Amino acid sequence: MTVKTSSEIRSTGQATLPRVASDADFPASYRPIILAGQGAYTETWKVQNLQTGKLFALKKSKKDLHGLKTVRTLLQNESHVARCANSDFIVEIHDVVDSNSIPCTIFEWLTGTTLEAILQEQQFLPIESSLWIARQCALGLLDLQQAGFIHGDVKPANIFVLNSGRVKLIDLGFARPVDQAETSATVSGTPEYMPPEVLSQENHSVLHRDMYSLGVTLFRMLAGRLPFEADSVSEMLELHRQARPPQLRKFCPHAPRELADFVERLLSKHPLRRPENLRELAHQLIQFELAGWPIDCN
Repeated sequence: MTVKTSSEIRSTGQATLPRVASDADFPASYRPIILAGQGAYTETWKVQNLQTGKLFALKKSKKDLHGLKTVRTLLQNESHVARCANSDFIVEIHDVVDSNSIPCTIFEWLTGTTLEAILQEQQFLPIESSLWIARQCALGLLDLQQAGFIHGDVKPANIFVLNSGRVKLIDLGFARPVDQAETSATVSGTPEYMPPEVLSQENHSVLHRDMYSLGVTLFRMLAGRLPFEADSVSEMLELHRQARPPQLRKFCPHAPRELADFVERLLSKHPLRRPENLRELAHQLIQFELAGWPIDCN
């Protein structure tokens, strides 16, 4: 089994990623401003369109990986999925161009930060904020699924929280068609958020995969930690496959029982024990938001 991990990081904080472009690997119609984020294969730049003056996010392969077929495939897949999806909760694609035979994908420029950056600073979020973010993610996943895809790598680093409070899913490179079965030969995603069924020896539907990853994300927002912690990738995957997650109320004592039970359901080892579909998931999160529960966990 091969595990392909995604570690895309997106940030508008120029203090952490101050590098300014020094090469010519940009389309002539865009002026690079500053490096905004980077991951294992790609980097995202804040750029300005020289004709309109508008700001965009330009994603391209890292300079030393320009010729790698895997990177080109990820960028092409992301642009295809983004074009197919039409959602207020998914980053909007603007253009796809080649610069010196290097594919570049142009996205709308988002002002805010990732959920990962927020959790790094605050550790955990209030119940109200956690439900607000999770519900928008669920609606984005629903729109993506209606376009024929799953996200495939739901995690805080791929959830962008705008300054307005709106949420958008980003980094669609690992998205795949909903009718494509996952096999144990090649597994993609991030180990800390990977559902247990991807490690099984049988082909399986991918429809409930994003639910589990969103459940891990919701647990982390409320509890201030991941449900499973391990020193190695193999140990982490084994915990997801076999270990029962800790009770949410152990770390978030003021969480209502209904919410704790729901998070436990999202983290079920068997996909069919999770919500039936993403519409049901979004509906349940909306009901929780309307319940007016206590704001803080602690």
